[in-house]
Parts: sequence; C-alpha cells; structure tokens
Amino acid sequence: MKNYIVVLLFLVVGCNHIASDEDKFIKEIAGEDCSKNIAPVNSDLLVFLKMSDHKMIQTNKGYLCWLYYSKYRVQYDTFEKYIRAILSQRLVLDPINFSKENVIFNLDKDVAKTYSDKGILALLNQFCRKEENKYFFQGSSLLSLDKVQTFLLYCFNSCYKIYPSDALGGYWIYK
Repeated sequence: MKNYIVVLLFLVVGCNHIASDEDKFIKEIAGEDCSKNIAPVNSDLLVFLKMSDHKMIQTNKGYLCWLYYSKYRVQYDTFEKYIRAILSQRLVLDPINFSKENVIFNLDKDVAKTYSDKGILALLNQFCRKEENKYFFQGSSLLSLDKVQTFLLYCFNSCYKIYPSDALGGYWIYK
C-alpha cells in the first residue's frame, strides 16, 4: 500500500512540477515526427513511464518512436501527441510492448523520501559530479537497480534530459 501512495505522490508532485515547463520539455522529447526508416534525433534520450502493472520503465525516444510507428500511428497523428498521451497517462502502455533492453523497476523508498524531503538538487548533489551546466552520474555496484532508476526517474520528472554515456558507463543529465 505504501508503494502505491509513493507512486501517487510522485505522479501528483511530478505532474504539477512538469506542468510549468510541460510544453517545452515535451517538444524537446518529441522533436520531429518519427519515420519508419530513420531513427529520430536524440534517439538515446531516456524516457520514464508508468506501466499498466504499477511498475515504472526506463526506455528511450528511439524505442518509443518504433512503438509509435508500429502500433499507435493511426490513433495519434503525430509523435508529439503520442508522447503527450504517454506522459499524461492518458495512454498507459502494457509491459508486453517492451523488450529486454528496457528497464522495468519499482520505486526505491529511500530515494523517494530524499526527493520528497529535500528535492532534486539534493539527489543530484548526492549521486552526481557537476560539470559546467550538466551532471554526470556514474552508477555503482553498491546501488540497487531500483535506486539508480528511481534517481534517474526523478531527474526526468524534474525536466532534466538524460543520455547514457557509452564511453564512461554512466549518464549525462542536462537541464
């Protein structure tokens, strides 16, 4: 029951926080429409969604573009409308639509509490190294999958763009 309250709190607080920057953030995520044969610009941009089974999932713009083109293009005439529907939870995706490359996780209670009590900057300062106008997060084997993904989820929910770093094995986080 506590997990559902934390998720509900996340959704209410997160949606209210994003609402002020919603158009800009969604337009940055959506970019131009997808096409069948061309990967979208910033296809590795991480996107976090609530699933139909109350779990969260980390995916990326490229995979959402593929899913849009293969299953939702008729229902939503633009990629941006599809992204808006997913982020506002008018469209909740079934986990069966996602491959093994996507990460399904539960919210970590400790990270959720820190976020609730101290905000996103406290989490960024705890987990990241700041470099000019961005942060670098290098995961650790000491951190659980749920803890890492919950941290990244709260960054995303606070309108930060997150890109994996293949060379360094972590994540770049930009406002």
